[in-house]
Amino acid sequence: MKDYIVENKQFLGLMFLWFIVGAFLPTAMFAVVPLSVIALKNKQLHKEIFIGFFLVLIFSDSRQSELHWAQSVKNIYIVLLLLFQLVDKKRVVSKISVFSLFIPFLLFSIFCLFNSPVISTSILKTISYFALIYVVTSSVFDLLIEDPEDFFRSIVYFVMLLLLVGLVIYVFDKNVATFVGRYRGVFGNPNGIGLFCLIFFLVFNVILDFKSDLFGKNEVRIIYAILFLSMFMSGSRSSIFSVLLFLSLKKVYKISYFLGFIIMLAFGFVYQFITLNIVTIIKLLSLQEFFRLDTLEDGSGRLIAWKFAWDNIQHSIFFGKGFSYTDFLFSKNYSYLSMLGHQGNAHNSFLTFWLDTGLVGLFLFFIGFVGNFLMASKVTAIALPIMYTVIFSAFFESWLTGSLNPITIQIWIMLPIMLWKFKDKTNENPLPIH
Repeated sequence: MKDYIVENKQFLGLMFLWFIVGAFLPTAMFAVVPLSVIALKNKQLHKEIFIGFFLVLIFSDSRQSELHWAQSVKNIYIVLLLLFQLVDKKRVVSKISVFSLFIPFLLFSIFCLFNSPVISTSILKTISYFALIYVVTSSVFDLLIEDPEDFFRSIVYFVMLLLLVGLVIYVFDKNVATFVGRYRGVFGNPNGIGLFCLIFFLVFNVILDFKSDLFGKNEVRIIYAILFLSMFMSGSRSSIFSVLLFLSLKKVYKISYFLGFIIMLAFGFVYQFITLNIVTIIKLLSLQEFFRLDTLEDGSGRLIAWKFAWDNIQHSIFFGKGFSYTDFLFSKNYSYLSMLGHQGNAHNSFLTFWLDTGLVGLFLFFIGFVGNFLMASKVTAIALPIMYTVIFSAFFESWLTGSLNPITIQIWIMLPIMLWKFKDKTNENPLPIH
């Protein structure tokens, strides 16, 4: 970590400058960030451009007023990245192996726009969702060509540095690092940092699978400790269960794929049972004070959201009403759902996809999603355990349907890394070496 900070002090200084300028002159960030990215591009610092984008997505998740600029600037950032990819012809040659399987889903999503009650928002969400897949997977392929080990070290150390900053803030000012009594670090809410740490835990396992000796044993232990500590402090039950599921599947998949699938289903039922009865379980164990029972939520709100989503799906089973329709629907019925005991969204990525793009769209999404993981499973044993873990987590939260957030981007970081091994093994690597 120390070597990383020393070697990248100029880039880290630039990131700190973004924070300072954004805190005092947020409007200036509409010029500062794009000009910084263009300057980095002129110096061919592609890794720094990518990590800078990752940081802006993390900033955009924050509830701190000093970082509100990131919610708008991230849109400009991804447009710049898309232009870089399209203009640089050398970097576009056949790099869309991940994206290509999602093209049918893209086309059908465009068709669903004609039914959208919020057409402008839906168009922007559709563009951003598919732009993220293309830009991130293409950028990761580029970085694997340039120097995979440097890319892996940089992104791991950078994330660890941010998580450590959150823990330090918690020590000195708990009010800043907590939300409704739960730890959130530099993120917007506790579940956000829990999900972030879960998915990055999977990213880190993919990196170790790619290059097992990249980090020393003590480094690996420290990285896991930081991830687990942040996750535990956040109190994100679904993230903790998802880690246990992944670790179980890694072992079981060496014996039987079918048994692994059964275990995933069992975890889903067990987790939902515990969530619905968490208050009763805690009272039986006399742990009310430890778990702050007065602030603990059970799973009844999630069931209300699922039933409401399912009832509305019946109006149009096969065709959806475009991206962001679920947000519109739940926002429109906020008062009604609040009276029933629910606040928030559908709490299920697949019900959200179903509402937005219909059953046809959900099926097409799975073709792209599962198809890429099946391809990766031919060369790495952790591909399917990761896929099932992501499905499990996404079943209880709607994060997979989001586009410009610090969680979804990590899926599109993992897949190119695993598929790179597939291309090398099958000698089908179409990527230009330059």
